[in-house]
Amino acid sequence: MPVSGESFPSWVDRVAVDLELTPGETARRMGLECRSSDRAVRPVCYGVALTEVGARRIGAATGLDEIELRSMQLARYANGVLDFSRLDVADPASVTRLSNREWALFTGTRACPKCLGERPVWQLWWRLGLAAVCPVHQVLLVDTCPICGDRLGLTYSGHPGGLPTRSGVLGLRRCNNRRSAASGRRSIPCDQALAELPSVTVPAQLADVQELVLEAAHGGPAVVAGQAVTTADFFAALRYLAAAARAGAEPSDLAGCPALTPEAAEAFTAYQDVRRRARHGGARTKLGMSPPTAAHAAAVLALTAPLLFAPSWTPMSTALARWQPSVPDSLTVPACLSGDSSGQPPIGAVHDTAHQEGRT
Repeated sequence: MPVSGESFPSWVDRVAVDLELTPGETARRMGLECRSSDRAVRPVCYGVALTEVGARRIGAATGLDEIELRSMQLARYANGVLDFSRLDVADPASVTRLSNREWALFTGTRACPKCLGERPVWQLWWRLGLAAVCPVHQVLLVDTCPICGDRLGLTYSGHPGGLPTRSGVLGLRRCNNRRSAASGRRSIPCDQALAELPSVTVPAQLADVQELVLEAAHGGPAVVAGQAVTTADFFAALRYLAAAARAGAEPSDLAGCPALTPEAAEAFTAYQDVRRRARHGGARTKLGMSPPTAAHAAAVLALTAPLLFAPSWTPMSTALARWQPSVPDSLTVPACLSGDSSGQPPIGAVHDTAHQEGRT
């Protein structure tokens, strides 16, 4: 049976081990709609969303109801954390467009080595762009395997989202990523022990912020600057504040942030350096992009938390006014930061006042 919060690929892998089959063979027997190649099968929207046919077939094969099956997909977070309104499971191009826009990992995952050491169950939330630290073990999540060099959970680097149909049963406590085999050769699964992945301890304050963000993602209280908001508004505010921090945060902001680890500060500074040097922008320099690593996500959480969770509107807007001059006009201020719902002046007005006061 699936474990609460488990991702669909994690559950399929565990079922495969129980049946002594490969993940690809298991996917076929479950009835997933798949595309096939010589060495792997590629389930449609694997771990992202289920097709109606796929949900019906898997339910019949496993006895799980549709609600439980869909709760293991990234589409579970299409409640405001992610926007899947334009997803067409029959159109691979729509998935590609979503992966370029949404704050989530559509192939692969991050992971907590200590959680996996206790039990080889991969949490669904580790695939969110804002997945940064484990609130239980207070360590930075890991992005890539140090042996194979690939993102964790990628499975088959030659076929992203592909599941192997050869080479026997998985070792659930190993990386298992596979590289495309050279002509006439057999691919070998990576033998990195998951429990031995390097881990970095983070401040308890940062772990608390991660927990608050996850509570909002899972339907719990969502509050911005002391005001209750919807899940969608909460994450819209977080993304806007992240963009503002990327555009305007100074070294003094990083130095004065107690929740920021050296690894997170380094990742965030590296992004800012790349953006400043870039002449024509690009995916790696977009202010609204999903955090590319757990360390970058940790920096986003650490820098935005004092604003996002400020006790009231005034300290939040005052703090944001320092970054606001660097934010392009093309970025729309979310409604929950506009001041309308709280009876406060809009952010732009606060910024203009602060800017004028700074010149006098």
